[in-house]
Amino acid sequence: FACLLRLDGEDASSLQSAFEAAWKTLGKKPSYLLTDNGAAFLKCDLTGVVRLYTAPRSSQSNGQIESLHRTVRMWMRSAMADDESLTVEQAIAKVMKAYNRSVHFSTGRIPADMLKLDTSSVEWQRLVDTAVLDAEKKIDSCTRHELYPGAVVRVRAVNKFDKVVTKTSETPFSERRWRVVGFLGASGLVTKSADYGVYRKVKIVSDSETRILHVTRLVLCAPTEIDVLDLRRAMRRIAREE
Repeated sequence: FACLLRLDGEDASSLQSAFEAAWKTLGKKPSYLLTDNGAAFLKCDLTGVVRLYTAPRSSQSNGQIESLHRTVRMWMRSAMADDESLTVEQAIAKVMKAYNRSVHFSTGRIPADMLKLDTSSVEWQRLVDTAVLDAEKKIDSCTRHELYPGAVVRVRAVNKFDKVVTKTSETPFSERRWRVVGFLGASGLVTKSADYGVYRKVKIVSDSETRILHVTRLVLCAPTEIDVLDLRRAMRRIAREE
């Protein structure tokens, strides 16, 4: 969104007045101002505004402003050439209205609509629908798992140096068994859900020890494995008693 104003000079007082006029146009005062701290800005008294300084010759920040300036100059020349009766103030107002109501090349959206988003606006609803559609596509394309609360699992071993799960099928699993307590969601621990396959963080417990791991670290135990585990525990218990 561009707020264009005519400057009577480049001194600090003129710039400060221009900032105040721009903030009235926007309807609010910014908390932060990105600036290269040029000579004309050094003495500007902008109370309550934190200045964030760009790096010298910063193409990413300064380039955006320079691109806007080129566009504004080109549109100003075109508007005043088409209608010689326009004053500078009228041309500025016309160009600012045209710029802010045109689809921006970088964002693909109209700046004036983006600045006045509310829950009843068409642009807001379009953004919400797009976000929901992207989320649904991500859920549909994600790899699902078969874990569920109460399932007995084993933990996949990891590389001891970088803790990255190896991709080979020969990666060993520990003999220790764990039970799935639930899955971590945005609202906390999930123990009841119609589809557990979309969750990625799982809470497991074994002998009073609790861990939170990624689902790719776990493998479901077959019923025969669970029976063997119970048998081994019983045999160790008998051996200790003897």
